[in-house]
Amino acid sequence: MDKTKNAIIITVSIILGSCIICVGNYFIVRNNLEKIYPVEVSLLNPGYSELNNSKEYDDFLSIYQLQSFLKVADTESLMDMVNPGELDGTYINIQGKYIFSKEKIIDWANKKMEK
Repeated sequence: MDKTKNAIIITVSIILGSCIICVGNYFIVRNNLEKIYPVEVSLLNPGYSELNNSKEYDDFLSIYQLQSFLKVADTESLMDMVNPGELDGTYINIQGKYIFSKEKIIDWANKKMEK
């Protein structure tokens, strides 16, 4: 009887330990995904979108922050607007990296909505 009881305790301990490890990994992976892919995470977690408002951003945005700010699915869509010049005047290119003015992006978006 003692062997059976010990086997049950060991099995339950292994299962609980595995659950704790899985939960910890979930939060670690989710935190890293939010940093790398903010828009995709907001689509998976609607609560994240509510926290992701314009007050969070500085006056200047990277391409990834702009992607999140405009709630665009991917950076390729933004680059499709940058390359033909649709966003001219809203950004500067420094050593191959785009820096966008939040104020000018808001003005650009308002003009697009007026059409």
